[in-house]
Amino acid sequence: MDNDAIEAAAVAYAHSLKRGSLARMREAVAAYEGALWRSMDSAPRDGTPILVLCCEEPGIIIIHCIGAIHGKTCWYTDRGGPYTNDRFSHWRPLPKWPEVMP
Repeated sequence: MDNDAIEAAAVAYAHSLKRGSLARMREAVAAYEGALWRSMDSAPRDGTPILVLCCEEPGIIIIHCIGAIHGKTCWYTDRGGPYTNDRFSHWRPLPKWPEVMP
C-alpha cells in the first residue's frame, strides 16, 4: 500500500468515527428531549407556563394553570381557555431563554 492509499484509508476511518460519534450524540439528545416530556398528571398547578402536546390538533402550545372549575384542573393558552387536562397529552418545562438576546 502506498502512502496516498494509507492516508486515504486513515481519513475515511476518521470520518467514520466522527459519523458514529455524531449518531451517538444525536441518540443522547433525543433520549434527553424525550425524557423531558411528562404526563399531564404531574404538570405544575401554580400558574407556571409550560409546553404541552395538544391531543385535538397537532402541535405544541404554551399553557398555564388557572385552578379548578367544577373539580377539574383548567388551563389557559394563548388561544384562550379554559381547557381541561383531557385536551393535552404531555407537558414539559419551557426551555431557558438565551442570556443575550440579539
